[in-house]
Amino acid sequence: MPDAPDPRDLEGLDALIHLAVAPHGSSEETSFAVNVTGTVRLQEAAAAAGVERFIFVSTQSAHDGARNRYGRSKRAAERALDRRQGVMILRPGLVYDGSENGLLGRSAKAAAKLGVFPVVGGDRAMVQTLWFDDLVSVLLRFA
Repeated sequence: MPDAPDPRDLEGLDALIHLAVAPHGSSEETSFAVNVTGTVRLQEAAAAAGVERFIFVSTQSAHDGARNRYGRSKRAAERALDRRQGVMILRPGLVYDGSENGLLGRSAKAAAKLGVFPVVGGDRAMVQTLWFDDLVSVLLRFA
C-alpha cells in the first residue's frame, strides 16, 4: 500500500501532474493500491499543501464497463477524485512518440512486416491517437 505523501514535500507547487500507474501485469490488489489509493493520497496531500491544480492523467480505458484491471482501477480513481476542488481529469487517447515501443509502435512494426494493419474490434474499434509532444503541451498549459 502506498504511503501517504508528506504535504510539506509539495509546498510551493502551483500544479501537480499525476502520471503514475501500477506496472503492467500487476495484481488486482497492487493495481488498485497504486492507481486508486495512491492517487487519492497524493491528491489529498497536494490539497493540504495548497497546490491549486491536480491534473490526473487517466485513460480512454477508464469506463464503467472496463474489462481490464487497468481501466477499472483508473475509473475507480476518477470516481474518487470527481468533483474535488482543483482536480482535472484527462483521458488521452493512444499516445505515440514515433518509437517502436508501446502498442502503436509495435503494431506499426508488425503491419510493416505483414503488409496489413489489423484492427482489433473490427469496425467498432475506436482509437484516438495523440502525439506525445502534443500531450505534454496540453498538460503544461493546464498546469
